[in-house]
Amino acid sequence: MKKSRIIIPALALIALSTVASVTGTVAWFTASRSVTVTASEFAVTKTSSNLTVTLGNGEYTTANTNTKSVSVNSKTILTHGSFDHVNKNFYVPNSTASSVTEVSINDEALTTKLVQSTDSDSNKIVTAVTWSMSLSVTFSQSGRDMALFFDKAGSSAYKSGTNNVLPTKTGLGFRVAFVAGTPTISAGTTTSSEVTKVWAPNRNATGCKYVNGTGEGAMDGTTYTSGLIASDTTVTIPEDEKANAAAVASNPGYLGTFVFDANKTVNLNYTVVAWFEGTDEEIKASADTMETLTASMKFEARTIAPTTQG
Repeated sequence: MKKSRIIIPALALIALSTVASVTGTVAWFTASRSVTVTASEFAVTKTSSNLTVTLGNGEYTTANTNTKSVSVNSKTILTHGSFDHVNKNFYVPNSTASSVTEVSINDEALTTKLVQSTDSDSNKIVTAVTWSMSLSVTFSQSGRDMALFFDKAGSSAYKSGTNNVLPTKTGLGFRVAFVAGTPTISAGTTTSSEVTKVWAPNRNATGCKYVNGTGEGAMDGTTYTSGLIASDTTVTIPEDEKANAAAVASNPGYLGTFVFDANKTVNLNYTVVAWFEGTDEEIKASADTMETLTASMKFEARTIAPTTQG
């Protein structure tokens, strides 16, 4: 199946607000302030025949509706930072690692505030890039609810320009968040639902942390308690009609439910965030090693069984 390619090799711009001092034992930025890394390419694929995907512009990305691709804007470079998937906040260090700014994903000035600095070649150094992703199911006259899953086994993040070589340095800190939005329907209202998940393709769960607050000690990171799909997470996507709603919702790869509505198209809408996590040990330790990644993300839709079945 042809993949929809999302190209991300350059990034862009920031001015800070609500600055908190980084003090005490915090070591997030001290070794890695000079790291610049580029996620060069993203491929998004839907594998179920009745599932479609639409990609849209985001922060430092531009979508091509004809080719289903997204390109990172020119003169931009991605460096380390953090994203709190629970509270939907970015944590953006300044260029000297002397302070960090908490910025909401809904901030009207997000485009400006994601920028850490501008280099001598006028490249804008940014904490993260985003794009929109809508996954849709069109129902016929009859049917049942369907669940959306992230296909971890069919997804990957390799070093660019290699034959499926895994990263060993900064690429281990690569993260992608699928941030739940508001489901929509072709006409009327929907009771469909979405959840937020974070994918850490090359890191075990025990090595994954994120920042969820400012102040002394906060930059050391918080361990994920939910919503993490790490390299050691087992995600088994059920066959059609083989799992009821409760079993589906407890699956680590579950992203949402398309509630049946006859002859309607139901959309689950996400903001996708890609970044290199500053609390990752390799990000902190590998200031002189920049790894460029090519990531592939796949999704599946499955019909949910009646609650009376297993």
